[in-house]
Amino acid sequence: MITAYKHAETREIIETSLDHNASWINVVDPSRDEIENLMQLYKYT
Repeated sequence: MITAYKHAETREIIETSLDHNASWINVVDPSRDEIENLMQLYKYT
């Protein structure tokens, strides 16, 4: 199963439907730790 994540206006990464736009990050079966790490990375950049 493929789940899509994108950058929200608040710089959070949110789960959403799959899209082919380059601004989206497509992740296959992500663990919660992976998502938390990405959120922390973008929170401080």
